Amino acid sequence: MPERLKRRLRAARGEIPADLVLAGGRVANVYTGQWQQTDVAVFDGVIVGLGEYQGPRVEVAGRYVLPGFIDGHLHLESSMLTPRELARALLPLGTTTVVADPHEIANVWGPAAWTGCWPPAGISLWTSFSCCPPAFRLLPWRLPGRFWKPPTWPPTGRIPRF
Repeated sequence: MPERLKRRLRAARGEIPADLVLAGGRVANVYTGQWQQTDVAVFDGVIVGLGEYQGPRVEVAGRYVLPGFIDGHLHLESSMLTPRELARALLPLGTTTVVADPHEIANVWGPAAWTGCWPPAGISLWTSFSCCPPAFRLLPWRLPGRFWKPPTWPPTGRIPRF
């Protein structure tokens, strides 16, 4: 097990202090759909637990604490923004991750569409690979290591109805 993960697990178990404890906020429980009054422990930039934790505290009583939102399908090129500017627009609104479908730009720009707009700035940017012609003919999944790393498989973007 990687050392970084071991430390995160130790923090989650309360064996070492969290880097930050958001204390007393109303936490959105996305599993139950309810608000929970509890503390949130953050370690190494990752939420490691809810409940009582040791570490530097920031009082957030009366405030709402939400997970980062994921935009599951976005055409980056249709935003008419660079990845950096898109991140500046989305992050303050709570979107921390985008799954981009570059089929429009790929139809014009070719395989460079998958490499030409990275790296993102401040936002997690995943890419899906389109089934739409002519982007489909680019077959980016033939290029492991360049666009994706085995054993993962890139998500499929739009599937047209013919």
